[in-house]
Amino acid sequence: MKLSVNPVLEKEAKIKMRSWRAPALLSVYLLFLSGLVILYFVSRNLDGYYSNFDPRTALNIYTMLSFFQLGLLIFIIPGLTSAAISGERERQTLDLLLCTRLSSWSVVIGKLTASLSHVMLLIAASIPVFSIVFLYGGISPLDVISVFLFQIVTAFLVGSIGIFFSSLFKRTAVATIVTYTVLLMLVVGTIAGYVFYAVTRHRLLGWYPSFWESLSILSVNPFIGLGALLEKQTGHFGFVSEMLRRHSTNVPHYIEDLPWMINIGFNIVLSVVLLLLSAWLIKPGRR
Repeated sequence: MKLSVNPVLEKEAKIKMRSWRAPALLSVYLLFLSGLVILYFVSRNLDGYYSNFDPRTALNIYTMLSFFQLGLLIFIIPGLTSAAISGERERQTLDLLLCTRLSSWSVVIGKLTASLSHVMLLIAASIPVFSIVFLYGGISPLDVISVFLFQIVTAFLVGSIGIFFSSLFKRTAVATIVTYTVLLMLVVGTIAGYVFYAVTRHRLLGWYPSFWESLSILSVNPFIGLGALLEKQTGHFGFVSEMLRRHSTNVPHYIEDLPWMINIGFNIVLSVVLLLLSAWLIKPGRR
């Protein structure tokens, strides 16, 4: 029996993978990651850290690469998805696409998976760079796989946001700007909002937010979720635990598990909602 493939995915994959942009994006991406590792080793060598073996070298490189890769994915994905539907409108091909037997849901999923296929390729290509940490020990392959899965779920959310605004707005430029603005609020706005809320509450009421209030505000931030996951893997308390533990009492012992688990659940639920709304927005005959 022949395996059925989404026609939109098949068409987009053939077009994008045959262009020069796919290998160029992959090359630049790997140069960024490799250059980051080289700069790290050079800076530590200049400071004289390599006179003795430092067991935390692998953990520092692993943490740095994980955060840097998540930041690159969040920066790259909107450029791949925000033009998925609005680009079809601008080329006046969306109506022709919707006149086929494909449902609006199939069109949305095909566009999303075609865009995220580039992300999967980038993550797979970064495996040799991440394998450097295995030379020092302290990190298992299962830890790296867990980080990659977290990044894929985050990429799924970022792609869904781009698809939604691409379906909502007719112009690609507007969809791109709004997508980056929403992501900026999700990454920077949550931390800034938490700090403003904590300071204002302390000045007005005399006490800081509770642990569960802090968790509900910060856990939607992808970097907070990734930081909690890395803290669990490395066994080192960092900025996530510090922010959640500060001014809080009765903190559970499984604090490092809650932020990344809540973040994954939030990403999955919001992604499904945005994709359903995107399919409804481009549905033929909708008033």
